[in-house]
Amino acid sequence: MGCYGLGVSRILAAAVEVLSTATAIRWPKLIAPYQICIIPPKAGSKEEGAGNMADHLFQHLSSLPHLQGDIVLDDRNHMTIGRRLKEANRLGFPYIIVCGKKALQDIPLIELHTCLSHDDVLQSKCLTHSELFQHLQQDSS
Repeated sequence: MGCYGLGVSRILAAAVEVLSTATAIRWPKLIAPYQICIIPPKAGSKEEGAGNMADHLFQHLSSLPHLQGDIVLDDRNHMTIGRRLKEANRLGFPYIIVCGKKALQDIPLIELHTCLSHDDVLQSKCLTHSELFQHLQQDSS
């Protein structure tokens, strides 16, 4: 049996070192600890009604086979959405879903932030519920 000094911890460290920026970790999608972080609105804010949508999204996305156990619901409702978004970006979640004021519109829109690039800029889109599911299913294949 040969050992080439190439262990799991060394591979993880090398991947994070190569992909990360000065202010944020960037995990390769296949080895990220979690795929999605869902951020509901702050408690007591005008957008608080969108919290139900965040719970609904968590339940539905958790039922998808390729996402079971790969979703985090950020329940620190005492913090603002912006602060939690900044922390989620810094921790390197490949996808961040925000249920904010756009989720309360007549046609609810969910913000999807993608953190797969090597720069500090989050790529964001506003999607409907069905578009979000389509996007996440297409991206998994």
